[in-house]
Amino acid sequence: MVGEIVENELLETGVRVMHVLRMGAPVELDAFLDVVPPFGRETLVSWADEEAMLGVHHLWLVWNVRELMDGRVYWWLRPGETLRDGIHEAATLFCVETGDWPEVAWVRAMPSGGQVEVEVDDGLVRVALLEAGWAVRGCGVVGLGNPPPTPPFSKGGKYDGGAE
Repeated sequence: MVGEIVENELLETGVRVMHVLRMGAPVELDAFLDVVPPFGRETLVSWADEEAMLGVHHLWLVWNVRELMDGRVYWWLRPGETLRDGIHEAATLFCVETGDWPEVAWVRAMPSGGQVEVEVDDGLVRVALLEAGWAVRGCGVVGLGNPPPTPPFSKGGKYDGGAE
């Protein structure tokens, strides 16, 4: 056994947190790098620690969300990245992953002077830009049709799921 994922969450701030646990031996980072989406690896931070008295080893992996989860792409906007560019990147990833272009882009709060649609695929596709209180702060979210019936976060402000 290389370790067990005991926590895999998307925080309301757009940060993914994965906690891997193993008894008796350190958790090898390389065994879990494939779980981190390629665009998430740009911001990946990891660290390990040990509870020596118990022989419990921990590995923590933390990255900014840029991935497909539950039929939508959540795209963290790096400092200086425009919402338009982020939505374009998210829409392109959505198309690559699903074979369809998204219809809608959601943001937590519409920027001042925000447009009602964003062009992607060199202007051939337009997605409606909507404000949604459930959207992840600092991220653009793209997908098809209606938003989820419930926010993607638990009461603790975390999303529990996605890639495992």
